[in-house]
Amino acid sequence: MKKSIKYVALIAIIVIAVAFLAACNDNSNKLVATKTTEDEYMGKYDEKIEITFKDEEAQEVKWTYSFDDEENAQSLASMYSLFSDEGVNVETNGKNVTITMNAETFTGLSGEGNSKAEIKTALEEEGYTVK
Repeated sequence: MKKSIKYVALIAIIVIAVAFLAACNDNSNKLVATKTTEDEYMGKYDEKIEITFKDEEAQEVKWTYSFDDEENAQSLASMYSLFSDEGVNVETNGKNVTITMNAETFTGLSGEGNSKAEIKTALEEEGYTVK
């Protein structure tokens, strides 16, 4: 009986360790950048950019804007909708606009490289807080 309890405890510890390592690995393949901007045309808004990576190359970009005014959100969504033929998906939810695109489209629009280091440096230079 004592041996089976030890085996169960050992297996539980191994499962917890594997789950922890898997969770840590997932975060290393993601870059999150945030920034608050006040613009004379769009007012005050928050940006959150989430970029997922595979083998240090960007795969997908999710860009979320949160506005103080719903009209500004609709205006931005209309502007990005012009790029729908290029793989840009735009969703609006009240004062929030979420834009998803593949890495090729993002680098084409931003003019930056596709590697994690290049994107992180470019975002920091533009005033984003990058984690």
